[in-house]
Amino acid sequence: MKKLISLMLALIMVLSLATVASAEELVPDGSYTASITKEYTTTAGKVPATFPAETLTFTVEAATGSNNADNTSTIVFGENNSFTITGTTNTIPFELSGFEVPGIWDFTVIENAPNPETQGVTYTTSSFDVQVIAYWVETTTGEGEAAVTTRTLTKDVSFTTSESNSESNAKVSKFTNKYDLGTLTVKKEVSGNLGDKSNYFTITVSFETEDGQKVMSDITYKGGKYTENQTIEGNGWTSNEVTLELKHDDTITFSNIPAGVSYSVAESTDHEATDATGANGNIGYTVTYEDEKGTIAADGQCDAVVKNKKETKIETGIVTDSAPYIILIAVCAVAAVAFVLKRRNAVDF
Repeated sequence: MKKLISLMLALIMVLSLATVASAEELVPDGSYTASITKEYTTTAGKVPATFPAETLTFTVEAATGSNNADNTSTIVFGENNSFTITGTTNTIPFELSGFEVPGIWDFTVIENAPNPETQGVTYTTSSFDVQVIAYWVETTTGEGEAAVTTRTLTKDVSFTTSESNSESNAKVSKFTNKYDLGTLTVKKEVSGNLGDKSNYFTITVSFETEDGQKVMSDITYKGGKYTENQTIEGNGWTSNEVTLELKHDDTITFSNIPAGVSYSVAESTDHEATDATGANGNIGYTVTYEDEKGTIAADGQCDAVVKNKKETKIETGIVTDSAPYIILIAVCAVAAVAFVLKRRNAVDF
């Protein structure tokens, strides 16, 4: 009987050990999806009024001596390392491909500026280091003889850059591009004794991008008595112009102009035609400018003034001009006559 009991206990112990051992499974975590933030700000640190709807691409390079020298494990941003911007702040997803064994992998990520580049955008020039660590994590469920241990291959990703810390790498969670815009105001001034301050003058405002740059944002303009709430569509133009009608003291303001865009303001030469009678309030003007050409600065404002002057010299006649002299001669003549009469009277006595 004792032998039978001993045999049964031994059998139970063996079965228990076998159960625990068979419950330990290697479960690799084959899927991993995370994201990093892409941000657009201005030089002044503000959120821009608009954003460039452009597509960014990324280059991922394995560091020398990294575990993935055979390129079987890598990181993919967006779709095939390409991502289309949809707002001033964007969440760019990235996935890990490979990394099926424990280890440490190092990468360098570079943002490629689009070709052509977008006017007003300063793209980040820093490369970012990415490290992937794959390691086993053991998880035990249950207790005692029912305990089950599972080992899962877990992956952690960290982004670092030396840009914000000159001595050691600092962790980052976003890439930042600067998107700078500015404004332009155009003002009309009319002067002179023949200047017609109620007359409208034709003015052309021209914008031109830097070589090879494209414009993605709409430039809007508003003001004046003749026109307002107009828009220059940002459909990839490299140069554009708009014709305005302004009268005295009118001001037009252009907004959302990308930094680096050059502008020029010119009035129609028709207004300089000779006006023989001075009765035509649309012609006969001398035109001068203030800051009629320039370049839009980051978060800056440019001011251009178009000045028209029409004046004539008013001839008031000889009476008015010679009156003091005539009066002086008359006084002298009266004095002379009085003197002569006085002497004659003295002689008679």
